[in-house]
Amino acid sequence: MPRIETTLDAETELAFRALAKRACLTRTSLLRRMIKKMLQHNPVALDDPELSAGRSKRINVHVSPALYSALSSAASENGSSRPGVALAVLRARFLGKPTLFPNETEALARTAFELSKVGTNLNQLVRQMHQGKLELDPVSEVVLSETLLIVSELRKQISHLIESATYRWRDTEESA
Repeated sequence: MPRIETTLDAETELAFRALAKRACLTRTSLLRRMIKKMLQHNPVALDDPELSAGRSKRINVHVSPALYSALSSAASENGSSRPGVALAVLRARFLGKPTLFPNETEALARTAFELSKVGTNLNQLVRQMHQGKLELDPVSEVVLSETLLIVSELRKQISHLIESATYRWRDTEESA
């Protein structure tokens, strides 16, 4: 089971201990219930910039050997680290903001480059068509023009995806 460690000042710890005693719960059980209830009733708080401002927080998690192995494999396959993979999963799950791994970013960049080449070729065909050097039937002209627009839009979407997935976390992680 995952583990979270924290320190409390003496006054808060005494109040928390008293609350757990009144609820006939252990402090751990009370904390689990409080966290669960907080997340159920306030899921957007996880993405509130004011709440996430400041220093990043540390969580120590104990995992089974099988999960550790899976994290290691995923990190190796994606050019990342075990904490990087775990953090990406947490972000995607709780914040709904997936992070691209380095190999995914590279693949998308290559795809955008190839789409750029396709777009250049389509532009040349359209130019020749408009200059009268290439004759196409009306249906082919429409298909060619629409394909050019689609390729351009795909390039924009890929660029936006790469930018948002890599820039979104830069500020918080470079300071860690």
